[in-house]
Amino acid sequence: MFPNRSALDHWSLAHAAVGAVAGVAGVPALPLLALAAGYEVLEQVAERSPMGQRLFGTAGPESTTNVIADLLVLGAAYAAASRLSRPG
Repeated sequence: MFPNRSALDHWSLAHAAVGAVAGVAGVPALPLLALAAGYEVLEQVAERSPMGQRLFGTAGPESTTNVIADLLVLGAAYAAASRLSRPG
């Protein structure tokens, strides 16, 4: 897999972990998704500069497919963890 180019990369696991932890912790879905989308926008901006590329260890910004997949993975992990952590 190629970071930032393929739909899923090694960071997809981090997005899933954040979603799962937030789901178990009971974080409201809309604020979580808003924060995740905001992070993706900031990452896009940062990875367009040499300093941001060094910081993130990339050669450029993520593909649109990767951004969408990151948000979907986070959302799916959140939904699964939320359902599994509900009592009864």
